[in-house]
Amino acid sequence: MKSSMYASFFIALAVVAYGVYEMVRMSELLRESRTLVAQAVGFTRSGDYPNSILVVGDSTAVGVGSAPELSVAGRLA
Repeated sequence: MKSSMYASFFIALAVVAYGVYEMVRMSELLRESRTLVAQAVGFTRSGDYPNSILVVGDSTAVGVGSAPELSVAGRLA
């Protein structure tokens, strides 16, 4: 009886520890994501161009994490 209580306690402790680890990890990833989004620069090209395309998306159009000319919008232009 005592051994099953200890086993249950340690399993519950492991689950709680894993949950705390995941919360810390997620907060670090969200902080890094906010930094990347704040630094993102959308692809633009100035001049007279007869055709234009509107690329709509969250980070797909801007190309978060890549050079603007390598984003979807940059490759389509």
